[in-house]
Parts: sequence; structure tokens; C-alpha cells
Amino acid sequence: NAPGAYWAADGVHPTLAGAQMMASAWMDCIK
Repeated sequence: NAPGAYWAADGVHPTLAGAQMMASAWMDCIK
């Protein structure tokens, strides 16, 4: 459970870690 800035530094645009988390969630949905 990382702080919000870890996932989206400005609160809107994802960091690389945030983008990876979203990609993993999408892949889990379409598998």
C-alpha cells in the first residue's frame, strides 16, 4: 500500500509504477 504519489505523482498522470498496475489489471480482466 504505497502512498498516492507513488502511483500518480501529480494526482492525475500515472508514474511507471501506476501504468504497470493499470496494465496488470487490464490483463487480468481480459485473460
